[in-house]
Amino acid sequence: MRILLIVAIFLFTGIGATRAQKVYEQRDKFDGTTQYYTRLRISKLDSGGIFSYQDAVFNFQLLRPVNSKTPYLLRVSTSTPDWIFIPAGGSLQLKIDGQENNLMTLFGAGSVRGRGVVSSDEVSEECTYLVTQDELEAIGRAKHVEFRILGDKQNVTGSWKPDLIADAGGMSTKGPQLISELQTSANQIPSQVAAVPPPSCPPLSDATAAPPKIGVRYVPVDQKVADLLHFPSATGAFVALVVPGSVAEATGIRRGDVILRIGEKTIASFCDVPDSLMGTEKGSKISITIRRDGAESVVQAQF
Repeated sequence: MRILLIVAIFLFTGIGATRAQKVYEQRDKFDGTTQYYTRLRISKLDSGGIFSYQDAVFNFQLLRPVNSKTPYLLRVSTSTPDWIFIPAGGSLQLKIDGQENNLMTLFGAGSVRGRGVVSSDEVSEECTYLVTQDELEAIGRAKHVEFRILGDKQNVTGSWKPDLIADAGGMSTKGPQLISELQTSANQIPSQVAAVPPPSCPPLSDATAAPPKIGVRYVPVDQKVADLLHFPSATGAFVALVVPGSVAEATGIRRGDVILRIGEKTIASFCDVPDSLMGTEKGSKISITIRRDGAESVVQAQF
């Protein structure tokens, strides 16, 4: 009886440990990215035979900059005797707990840039899929997950082991806080940056009219600032403050944005912002290129 009790406690503890998977963190100072990820998990494909071992390796990721709509990534790497040719689009289907009529379809960029020949009888493909918070939570609650990868040459199917499902649960639980921290860090200026006084620009001549104000307080993104804020490149002006009622506020520019270009002028120094607005007349529009959450967009500023 005592031995059975010990075995039961061991099994119960083991199951609990399996469901509480760890989320790892990696920071890359070279390109300014922050990555949270789960362990790589191997899932055997159903079509594997005696002489053709096939598998698919999955893991979940959360990267900075964060995509607010689909913040998570599910990466899959396949090993098969023949090509799948995973296309862009909805090429990964998940069947959760045997629900035939409720397949979850995930969208990715395809494997065109992630294909390789391993040996004479083995090829590999890699693809990354976008995952929402709701989708990740649904996967994490599942008891059983089957998958189908749709390819231009063949489809492959398989099922996940409990560890991978537990990884989804762990990431979905910790993810919102991690996303908040990543977004907050992108919108904060470290004290080392805030303490640097802005440089002075050359004085204007008497005949030169002062340029209109866009209404932001900003810090030039030099290499030091890029390293501190984990930005991918040292260029642009980091918006530290948007003046209420200003052109910037009306344009939709927000604290934490990086102004990359104003009109045709690339912003590389503090004085480039007023210089780019020199000669702007009242009522005119100027295009402003900004980077927000890792993506570039163009807005129109009305002066």
